[in-house]
Amino acid sequence: MSGLDLAVVVFLGVLGLDAAVVLFYFARLLGARVRRRREARVRSFLFGIVERAGGLEALPRRDRRYLIRHRWPFLRNFARAADGVRLPAQKRALVSALLEEAGMDIALIRDLNSKARDRRLRAAAFLPLVPTRAARIALTIQLERETSRPVKILLAAGLADLGEPYAIPGMIDALAGQPLRFQRKFWGLLAEFGEDFAALLPVLVNRPEKDIQLLLIHFAGRYRSRELEKYLRSRVRSRDLDISHAAFRALCTFYPSQVDHAAHLASEDPLIRSLAAESLGAVPTVQSLSLLIEHLEDTLIRRSVILAITSILRARPQHFRGIMLRCLNERRQAAHATLVEALAGFVDYLMEKLRSPDAGTVERILAEILRHGRTEAIINFLNRNADRDIEARAMRLLRRALVEIPQLEPELARYLDGRLLGVLGLSAATAVSPPAARRERPRLPLLLSFLAIGVALIPLLCLARILVFPGGEFLARFLSSFNEVFAVYATVLNASYLLLLGASLAGVRRQARNRDLLRLPFLFREQVLPSISIISPAFNEEASIVESVSSLLTLRYPDYEVIVVNDGSRDATLQRLVGYFGLERTDVFVHRYLATEEIRGVYASKAYPDLLVIDKANGGKADSLNAGINVARKEYFAGIDADSMLERDALLNLAGQFLFSEEEVVAAGGNILPVNACTVRKGTLVRTRIPRRPLAGFQTIEYLRAFMAGRVGWATLKSLLIISGAFGVFHRRRVIDAHGYLTRSEHYLKDTVGEDMELVVRLARGLCENRVPFDMQYTYDANCWTEIPERLQVLARQRDRWQRGLLDIVTFHARMIGNRRYGRLGLVGFTYLVLFEVLGPWFELEGFLGLLASLALGAIGLPLFLVLFTATILLGVLVSMVSIIIAEHRRTYFPIRDKILLVLYAFLENFGFRQFMNLLRLRGFMRMLARVGGWGAMERRGLVTAPKTP
Repeated sequence: MSGLDLAVVVFLGVLGLDAAVVLFYFARLLGARVRRRREARVRSFLFGIVERAGGLEALPRRDRRYLIRHRWPFLRNFARAADGVRLPAQKRALVSALLEEAGMDIALIRDLNSKARDRRLRAAAFLPLVPTRAARIALTIQLERETSRPVKILLAAGLADLGEPYAIPGMIDALAGQPLRFQRKFWGLLAEFGEDFAALLPVLVNRPEKDIQLLLIHFAGRYRSRELEKYLRSRVRSRDLDISHAAFRALCTFYPSQVDHAAHLASEDPLIRSLAAESLGAVPTVQSLSLLIEHLEDTLIRRSVILAITSILRARPQHFRGIMLRCLNERRQAAHATLVEALAGFVDYLMEKLRSPDAGTVERILAEILRHGRTEAIINFLNRNADRDIEARAMRLLRRALVEIPQLEPELARYLDGRLLGVLGLSAATAVSPPAARRERPRLPLLLSFLAIGVALIPLLCLARILVFPGGEFLARFLSSFNEVFAVYATVLNASYLLLLGASLAGVRRQARNRDLLRLPFLFREQVLPSISIISPAFNEEASIVESVSSLLTLRYPDYEVIVVNDGSRDATLQRLVGYFGLERTDVFVHRYLATEEIRGVYASKAYPDLLVIDKANGGKADSLNAGINVARKEYFAGIDADSMLERDALLNLAGQFLFSEEEVVAAGGNILPVNACTVRKGTLVRTRIPRRPLAGFQTIEYLRAFMAGRVGWATLKSLLIISGAFGVFHRRRVIDAHGYLTRSEHYLKDTVGEDMELVVRLARGLCENRVPFDMQYTYDANCWTEIPERLQVLARQRDRWQRGLLDIVTFHARMIGNRRYGRLGLVGFTYLVLFEVLGPWFELEGFLGLLASLALGAIGLPLFLVLFTATILLGVLVSMVSIIIAEHRRTYFPIRDKILLVLYAFLENFGFRQFMNLLRLRGFMRMLARVGGWGAMERRGLVTAPKTP
């Protein structure tokens, strides 16, 4: 076969494969209908048999075989129906009996004994739906011998559902040697047994294992008894600080009146003293106040003392006057400041007392509150106060304070209502400009090395080939060799994408199967899913901030909070949040785990207890995320762009996959899709469309390819190095230990535009260096919808930033390139970044210029042209189409008209758009090399609510 024949065969083969994939994509629409009909048949079969009057005898053998053969879709539908309202308890029992008659339990028990983990997972999840004696015994036995942690969790949940008391010892033994994150999931399941678990206490209290002690300490908070109280007292004296602290915390929380507070306040352990002080707030007596006053100068427990005094005063207002007098007469400076801090929480009460006989004492207390910088509560009260008499008295107080306290004026100018400022003769504060952007300081030798390799590698390979095999015209042979080398590069690039697509397809299918096993009642059980703080940095997001925050507050997830960080916005972002959500400036303790720009105030609302708003000086997105981490109270945090919107179940879908990881998940990402042409009402997507403008349409293909062929595949291969900043979830303590996001304020004294990717790389690098097992995940259907650029200038600025961020990260972590110490991440993931993301743009530019020169000089034959066209265009189209198919696995995002446009964009992007994107990446490289400019800022139109349709 000649070279031309071979080239034509390859060309036609790949072209036919592209056409087959396109046809398959649209055939899936019909296939989806077939699958829906099959699911409907299974559902109708399910609800049909429960309506039959004949009972068990009415189930023919043919139907029994049908049940066993289609057991997975049938059990999936049965589980969904059992969790809802369509199938009452009586009908559920009838279906379970029918399944038993059909031998479903026997089939599932066989799966439970399989060597394949996926089969054991499915059997563990669905076997409780057939609660026969054999099923109960099989679940109990399998729990004792199971080695996979995810399977153990589902087995334990099934046994808890069945209320099988004989399984309790096996569930307890399953805790042995397991990490604490795994044990916590068992604690809530075991506590559900109540009396049955309590019956084992006489035996368990004598067990010395740390696992058992922590379990009993947790159970003491769910089940009150004298025996458990005595056990907590004994464990407080443990030499193991984890046990001692956990026991004392439980004792203070559930048995505060039984704690010897005086003895524990004298402890050398600051945490014990802090817990003892805080628990005094639940014992509102004069003796409690006396004990707290004795420890006013203990700076390590100051916060707990303030909380306890506040709780006592709320419960026993008669002690208020005595505390005020004690505050005014206190000569110890630290003690005085602590009492002022406690009284600052009662500004509303104090303001009302300005008309009482104690007005003089109250005014002195308010003056002390202002002197100690606690102005937020007074400003909040005055901004909403409607009583002119109290206002007049407060204005006199503020005028006197302004003379004595010069630093009070800028605080009032920034936050006090404009009318009140006029009464005081003050002007509102002007917006402060953000600090100048920090210039980049790249590692120039390494960048120059990348430049030299990118520019010279392909020409040098061509020259070497000519020197080894001389003969013929030099220019023609050089261009021919150039095109051949570039064809090899393009083939390798797209082949790697196809391999990633294979890994991605496997990962997506596995995630979809895992999702079928997770029932909502199970996910909402205590500590099954980790708690999450959603941190949303906002800078000049006035147009969309209310819509974005409203959508975050309506997510379906068992335990989460929303923290919005106003990063020195110069528009009305903060004012819109305060007005819409009824926020008030409040006193929230802010940890200083990570250094950030100044935090000017924290706002909270009684109507939205899970919402906090932080107002801080401008420092950039990374600095805002670090500030949110300092305030966050949950185990994980999610970084969300303020102009992005999560689907209602996005967090549930993402965190649900944590249950199937054998190792600790330190980072996870979700899918990013364009919201530009979508219809949004009240923070909810009601219609999804691809963007109308071609520039944004081409980016849609890019996003699908990057997330489906890239990140899901890399996560499946355990080599994930990028999680989008628009939607990423991280283990909070791990991030704090790694010094948070990279900023000029923190440990490394360095900024970067790629803060999201850099954090992932640094987390992975640190854990690999410390040999800590970990997992990083990417969930294909945990969707975040965000705005993408629709103007060329904005897109150019975005890609310039992305490329400079990538180069900054690669040079900062250059030690990982090809380093065996970092396993697959160094050998595969990081090496891929350098070859195809850093050097790739230069190779593609040279390949394009070489092709143009060959065409102009007639130095390229038809066989080589067909090979180049196949390697660059047809394989690229194939990658894009398969990415679209994977993205819509089990769900449909766009209508048929948009699907046709996506296919068209997948082909047309190869003729101009991809080359232009490549030039933008090269521009970013050169600007990085020349140290031109700072990181800059992105321009966005904002997420705007669509009008209601008639």
